[in-house]
Amino acid sequence: MCENIYKNYLREYESWVCDHVERPYTKKYYLDRIDTLSMTTLQALNRINDKINSITQTCIVEGRPRYNLLSEDQIQNLISLEEERSELSNFYDLDNNIKTGDDFIIAKDLMMWNRKTSGKISYVTDTSLYEQCKNDAKDSNYFERTFSSVKINP
Repeated sequence: MCENIYKNYLREYESWVCDHVERPYTKKYYLDRIDTLSMTTLQALNRINDKINSITQTCIVEGRPRYNLLSEDQIQNLISLEEERSELSNFYDLDNNIKTGDDFIIAKDLMMWNRKTSGKISYVTDTSLYEQCKNDAKDSNYFERTFSSVKINP
C-alpha cells in the first residue's frame, strides 16, 4: 500500500514536471521508470539525485548548467555522488562481495532497467553548445565524462 501511494505521487509529480519543464527524457521514460523500479530503488536514486541537483542548481545560467561556476569542492562532491549512483547498479560491493538485501534488489532493478532501455535511447548533441560548455568548465575531463550529451529523447 505504501509503495502504491509513493509511486502514484511520483507519477503525478513526473507528469506535471514533464508537462511544464524541458526534460532530457520523454514523459514515457519517466513513467516507465517508476513502473519498472521498486520503491527501494527509486528512493535510493532520488536521494542521490537530490544531492546532485542541489549542487548543480547553484550554477544554472540562462537555463543551462555552467560547471565552471562550481568550486573544486562542489566538483569533487559531484564526482563522488555520480560514482555512488553508478555503484548502485553493481552487484558487488567495494570489498568485492556480492551485495545482499536492499542493495542487491537495487542492483537487480537497475540491471533490468538498463536492459529495458538499452538501444532505445538516441542521443543528439548540440555540438556548439557542448564545446562552449566544455570550454567554460574548470575540469574539461570531468565535463566530457559526465555531460557529453545535451539532449536525449527516447
